[in-house]
Amino acid sequence: MNPGKLSKRVKVIRLTKQSDNAGGILDDFETEDGWELVKETWAGIRPASASARTIAQQRMSEITHEVLVRYDANIQEDDVIKYKDRRLDIITIINLQEENRYMKIECLERRND
Repeated sequence: MNPGKLSKRVKVIRLTKQSDNAGGILDDFETEDGWELVKETWAGIRPASASARTIAQQRMSEITHEVLVRYDANIQEDDVIKYKDRRLDIITIINLQEENRYMKIECLERRND
């Protein structure tokens, strides 16, 4: 693995499930209110596939990415990767070659078109 391919700065964040004092939970992805930082790190991001569909008369795009980062056992499948203003929901985490050096994280980005 060439570490030079880890050229994108990303955040791994986790929803805290903190009350918003109105019966719900804080969940503002843009401002990160209700989210905690798990890790800020360098990553390689590669689009793997894309699809589009219409749900309830609204067109939705689903873009699957592979994100490569250095190994960190604290990263969980419930976490989210934030790259700039984009949200990449983690689907699976693979410890490459079981060496605890790099992780391939398969993600799903959902966008409204």
